Amino acid sequence: MLVQLHIENYAIIDRIIVDFGPGLNVLTGETGAGKSMIVGALGLILGQRAHTEVVRADDKPTLVEALFDISASPQLLDVLTGLGLEINEPSLLLKRLVTRNSSRCYVNANLATLTMLQEIGQHLVDLLGQHQHQTLLRREQQLALLDAYGKLADDSAALRLTYQRYQELTKDLQTLQHADQHRAQRLDLLRFQAEEIDKAQLHSDEEERLATEHHLLLNAEKLYELSQDSYALLYRNEQAILDRLAEVRDNVEQLAALDSRQNTLPAEIQESYYVLEEIAQRLRDYSARLDVDPARLQAIEDRLVEIGRLKRKYGATIADILRYRQKIRHEFLALTRHEERLEDITAEIGKLRQSLKSLAVTLSDKRRQAAERLQGAIQQELHDLNMPHTGFQIACSLRRFPEGDIVVGTERVALTAEGIDEVEYLFSPNPGQPLKPLSRIASGGELSRVMLALKSVLVREDHTPTLILDEVDAGIGGRTSKIVGEKLRHIARAHQVLCITHLPQIASHGDQHYRVEKSIAGESTTIHVHMLSFAERIEEIARMSGGKHITATTRKHAEEMLIKRP
Repeated sequence: MLVQLHIENYAIIDRIIVDFGPGLNVLTGETGAGKSMIVGALGLILGQRAHTEVVRADDKPTLVEALFDISASPQLLDVLTGLGLEINEPSLLLKRLVTRNSSRCYVNANLATLTMLQEIGQHLVDLLGQHQHQTLLRREQQLALLDAYGKLADDSAALRLTYQRYQELTKDLQTLQHADQHRAQRLDLLRFQAEEIDKAQLHSDEEERLATEHHLLLNAEKLYELSQDSYALLYRNEQAILDRLAEVRDNVEQLAALDSRQNTLPAEIQESYYVLEEIAQRLRDYSARLDVDPARLQAIEDRLVEIGRLKRKYGATIADILRYRQKIRHEFLALTRHEERLEDITAEIGKLRQSLKSLAVTLSDKRRQAAERLQGAIQQELHDLNMPHTGFQIACSLRRFPEGDIVVGTERVALTAEGIDEVEYLFSPNPGQPLKPLSRIASGGELSRVMLALKSVLVREDHTPTLILDEVDAGIGGRTSKIVGEKLRHIARAHQVLCITHLPQIASHGDQHYRVEKSIAGESTTIHVHMLSFAERIEEIARMSGGKHITATTRKHAEEMLIKRP
């Protein structure tokens, strides 16, 4: 729902901020007051291309902001997400800034493109009178509304899901068929790689252990020399440290016998003696275990070279190589099951094709029945709107295609996720004139009333929250205008409606009423929008009924129109 519209420096609009409410919002004013400029500004925010004439002569940038309440539009969140916009608020602010040389678009605080505004706008507003913003003029929307009217959502969803599965399997089949040309070479490569890795008999901690052993073997002679020399200094030489330490112990024992204060020294020296003696024995054993083995060193170096070669081919570490081995194992098994998989997919595709044909033909029949009912309902609405001689038809035809997957009767048809039908709403304004697509209707007034008829019938099925009508009252009056007002009020129970009108019979049905006025001060012309109180509405509807000369009678009649509205 459109909550607020902010316009600055748009043509002769200096600055206006309008708060709109739910239900029916009517905008009235003298001819030429600038009511359609408000619709034009809204067109900018919905992605209409900007023209340089909207920029004021003072070259100030034109600004249009529209604040929408999207709390009741969950489907819009999917659209926003698809556009890369994460919106976690119940409101959405669309902004357009236009200069003579540039145009910038924003969605909330995010810089956006014109295409993004157009995509979002289609889900927010149906703007009748500007073809590029009318969702009901798009064929895909016409089909969706027909399905909604006919209560065919379940049938359509079943077809769509089956079609998606069919497309997925068809793609898999094409991939398998294409891969068949390279499958033998790939199997040979995988077999070779698996054998090469398996032959190496790798272990996850092997490289670290080999690197440690390689380091020791590479330095074995030096390690032997250091351990033997240390052992000799401690125990084996003529002046070995342990022999000298024994002499020190004997001297200290005599010292302690003469000075009792030093009686702990002999025991401490003896303890040191035992420690050094143990170290000497460990050094002796260590040197005895050292093996200077050139053959073992060469074997380790060869093994490390082999591991390095495999790492360059299959992974940065042995763990990565082993993971790669598991991966190619699964791929190898999948490729060896290729023929079996090919047969399974081909069989399933055949079943899905039959299922799709059944679903599509059934849905097509139901659509034709729903189209007849909807067509009759809209023709009745057009008759009520004083368009009894107009023609309206919902054309349903098969989407014929010589290379189509589905055969219906004797013809091949193209199947999509939406089915096999081409659906288009056709209209003829006068007897004898051929029916034409709605998008090719020239008269804005006729088009607005046709769209009003569609909206009246499809009020619950159409999920576009806001409807804006600019020319719905063109060429009508009297009883017809009263019916139009009632239909707008009916639509406004399910949608927000903004209607620009010159007819009091329509304006009297508004839940909110705004008067658009143009003021001239010197050489400056500006537009103002004012929300009317009940008393002001009486005056405005009296003006619309009786012109400039308002009498007590016209005021009384205006008050009755407001009080006695349905």
